[in-house]
Amino acid sequence: MLSIEQKAHYLLFHLTDGQTLRSRGTLDKIENSFAALPFLRCHKSYLVNLAFVTGLDRELMIFRMVDGTNVHIRRESLKKAKDAWETYLFQTARKDGRNHA
Repeated sequence: MLSIEQKAHYLLFHLTDGQTLRSRGTLDKIENSFAALPFLRCHKSYLVNLAFVTGLDRELMIFRMVDGTNVHIRRESLKKAKDAWETYLFQTARKDGRNHA
């Protein structure tokens, strides 16, 4: 799953195969189910999977995703989002380094 987006009272689950599943609900109600990295609540309407982020644009305040889409980051969360993504990348690199040793 790339990200989860809330629109009105619906959740849109954006999947890696390009599909989008829709379900009634709110991010506030499901956020705790995705509380651990690689998921991050970066905006009131978005929960992003950091494993599928390819870049972060501070000026536009977005995560760029592997499928070419963008996920918005709220201004107040920009530093938190940057730090979380860097932490995720560091942890992934360390884990990959141990697997190749």
